Amino acid sequence: MSNVTSTGAGGSVAGRGKLGAVNFISKTRARLSKRRKGLQAASASKESTTSLPGVGEEEGIYCFRNHGQAIQIMEKMNELRKKGEFTDITLVQCKDSDFPCHRAVLMSAQYFRLMLEDLELGKAGANLSILHMHTEVLEDLLSFIYTGNILVTPANARHLLEAAHRFQMQDVAEKCCYLLEAMLTPANCLGLWQLADTLDQGSFLLRAQQYALHNFQQVMQHEEMLQLSSQQIVQYLSHDDLCTPDEHTVFTAAMKWLDTDTHRKACITKLVHSVRLEHVTPEFLVNSIETVPSIMDNPECAQYISDAKNYHLIRVVEKVEPKYKPRKSYTTGPSGKGTRGKQLWAQVKKMGGPKNNQSKGNTARQSVAEAGYQLCKPEQPSNVLKLMCQQRKDAEMTDITVCCEDSNFYCHKAVLATNAYFMAMFSADMRENQNSEAILKGVSPDIVSRLLNYIYTGEITMTTANAQDLLEASCHYQFQDVREACCTFLQDNLHPANCIGMWQFAEALACDRLQEAAKQYALRNFPDVCVESEILALPLDHMLEYLSSDKLFVMEEGTVFDTAMRWLNHDLANRRDAVRDMLGTVRLISVHPSYLQNVVSKNALIKQCPECMQLVEQAKKHVLLQDCDSEWVGRIQMSKPRDCVGRSVLVIVGGMVKVDRKEVSTDKLIYYDPQDPKWRLLGKLPVPLLSPGVAATRNSIYITGGKAMLSRTGEEDDTVTNKASMYSLAIERWLDLADMLDARRSHGCILLNGKVYVVGGLDQHDVVMDSAEVYDPEINQWESIMPLSRAVCAAATAACQGQLYVIGGSTMFNPIVPINLIQCFSPETGRWKYVESSLINHIGSPAVTMDGKIYAIAGAFHNHVIVFDPNTNQVTRVANISIVRALHSAAMLDGKIYCTGGIRDVPEVADPYNSMECYDPETDTWTAAGKLPQALFGHRCVTVFKRTKNEPRKKKKPAGKSDQVQLSSDHPARQFLQRRGTTILG
Repeated sequence: MSNVTSTGAGGSVAGRGKLGAVNFISKTRARLSKRRKGLQAASASKESTTSLPGVGEEEGIYCFRNHGQAIQIMEKMNELRKKGEFTDITLVQCKDSDFPCHRAVLMSAQYFRLMLEDLELGKAGANLSILHMHTEVLEDLLSFIYTGNILVTPANARHLLEAAHRFQMQDVAEKCCYLLEAMLTPANCLGLWQLADTLDQGSFLLRAQQYALHNFQQVMQHEEMLQLSSQQIVQYLSHDDLCTPDEHTVFTAAMKWLDTDTHRKACITKLVHSVRLEHVTPEFLVNSIETVPSIMDNPECAQYISDAKNYHLIRVVEKVEPKYKPRKSYTTGPSGKGTRGKQLWAQVKKMGGPKNNQSKGNTARQSVAEAGYQLCKPEQPSNVLKLMCQQRKDAEMTDITVCCEDSNFYCHKAVLATNAYFMAMFSADMRENQNSEAILKGVSPDIVSRLLNYIYTGEITMTTANAQDLLEASCHYQFQDVREACCTFLQDNLHPANCIGMWQFAEALACDRLQEAAKQYALRNFPDVCVESEILALPLDHMLEYLSSDKLFVMEEGTVFDTAMRWLNHDLANRRDAVRDMLGTVRLISVHPSYLQNVVSKNALIKQCPECMQLVEQAKKHVLLQDCDSEWVGRIQMSKPRDCVGRSVLVIVGGMVKVDRKEVSTDKLIYYDPQDPKWRLLGKLPVPLLSPGVAATRNSIYITGGKAMLSRTGEEDDTVTNKASMYSLAIERWLDLADMLDARRSHGCILLNGKVYVVGGLDQHDVVMDSAEVYDPEINQWESIMPLSRAVCAAATAACQGQLYVIGGSTMFNPIVPINLIQCFSPETGRWKYVESSLINHIGSPAVTMDGKIYAIAGAFHNHVIVFDPNTNQVTRVANISIVRALHSAAMLDGKIYCTGGIRDVPEVADPYNSMECYDPETDTWTAAGKLPQALFGHRCVTVFKRTKNEPRKKKKPAGKSDQVQLSSDHPARQFLQRRGTTILG
């Protein structure tokens, strides 16, 4: 006895990518098995369990049902049949046409079941002769037995009907009749009538008969009528339902049939009697019938003619009944029995058109007649597999035994071969011989039994006790549907005690969906996961990936540090070298100051690592004011807050609104989050300002210059200020900065390399300025830089690739005079250079840097958008914004540009906008993106990081003019605030 041997789920995954990690899988499985009780407890603790798609639930047992399994299996088996693989019987149709098949499948058809019950024919390898049948028809019917699908066309309908009748496939025969009914014509209806009568197809017989009778005048013109037998032609012409205008036509048809063949004269007596001679006119009787010699030479026919003539003579003087009643198609009188007479028709009412359903029915019938009919019997594959499943249980018609430990499972090799794993197993071994056994090792008989049952039934049960084994086996034996069902089930039963191990287990088996679900569960439930012992067994690479994720949900960042230290101390001898890497997973910038000072900096492992201590000292310096050194903030992972802490938002600073046709300044800072599209209040400006400069880092907003306003009345106080302030999102307070060297408004303001640059603008007397200066937060000091090449105001300002760009603007205030220059300042050389372009005509426009390019958006007063590429010094146009805007603002958020508010013309004659548009560089399109709380112009837009996490923070003090922040005596930011002149309590 030959056999095929296969190792189980843990032993033959080499060469399959991640599945090759055999030892790792085994260790992970063992670790997960220890926690099965925890998983079961987690499942039991749920008040209700949501059933999976296609999954039934009963008393904690989950049954996955693949309703398409039978169809898939039988389609694959049909392909095997066509290739002649794993077949055990051959249908011989003729010398050159053999059809290899599977006995177990043919048993589902009654005809073949009766044939195969014969012991000789039922043996494997037997031949079964199928004679007098078209090859194509036999192939179609075999495919139907396997798949339940067959296409009935006008070309094959007759032959299919005959073959289906022979094979006792009534459902196929019915659909053939349905198509043939739609195909009925005067040229074929008599032949189909006789076919239906021969095959005993009652309903089709009636339909064809009615069609032939109702269309007699057209039918008699076709050759098919002349091919009828004497019995058939007499039956046809004698029928009471024959639709004919008169008996003359019937006599003409009879003579036409008679004259086709001289041997038919023997049938003349019955043929003439099929004509109702009493109902022909006397003239036709004398002039057309009595003149036919063959009729008058026949005594019976002559007597029948004589009786007809007598009937016509007698009926003139008295009422007499004819020997044959008139046909139903032309009788008169309400009783239907009346004598022959003229048919008089009178219009009563004009008939309406066909009903909707009638029209659709006619169209459908025509379509079927032209294209054919696709018969789909969805239960056929399922019925076949049910039969084969019973055969497997009874060990009948099986040809392979699957052996697992002490258990044997009788199966059909062709059914197993529909699975890719078994197909590969059998195909590889077929080079040598046919196998009767397949030995599976490394997997339990229970799991094998469930998988084999699934192939036949499409159903499999899984529980918390066997789901992991089923997943591993389904991965190894390539049961993709079972694999997905197990992943869904395990995903539904994730728990803090098992999610880390499940993550590793799924990764080892290349179950990406389960792996991602377990990973996301572990990230979302970190506070519960971190206290479990399972996390201590994670390898270094997984631990770094886990703790460094932006998606890790933490209530306190100190918890991450504690977990990292626990992991290190769990196996300190082997993990000591990973201290720097583990500290890198902690977002030091989000750690509470007291925890950073008292716990992190005093940890023994940290103190032993100079690089770690350097990072901790930098974090201590910047933990309060994250924007003090923008080169450090954002440069390394530990300075980036996690997503659970907050996200980037769009902030609008100040601006002007119209109230009762008057311009009124607003002192509000409002922000917008695209993930939660609502405008909310962030804070208020220290003083209402007109045309200030605004710049921002990730966690702070700078305000420079502007003209002071009285927000209540909107009146100017004619003072252009040189004041500068910073709003820190870390402490949610405004801080006063050193005064600028020059007072200015309508100037450019941008942050570059951690410093704030202001350029150009208008002075107190509305004179356009060329001066520029820079603010250094480290020393809280402004200093002059080289003046602009051309003095401008209301220019677009941007920073890109380490340089400062001033785009367009006006060289005069009133009237405005546009300039078509881009002026560029390099902090390294301290010099300006410029680029000219006729496309630049931007006054009162915002500029946004994105993907290494600068976008200048609309202006006074047009809707053009240009892009400047610093690498090529080229200016190009992109899609225009939808409306003309000026005194608007824009900023980049999540890879898109948001443009807000603005005004079409000068404020005296136009109203501002409350609309917002969004530009997508990938599609080069602008789309509407919502509305502002109120129409606004002259405002500024920036992007900052808004915290959403409820972290411990300093309490806000009552509002007051003094800028006071309470710090501990040893806080690293103390000296910095003292240098700025900020009052420090304590």
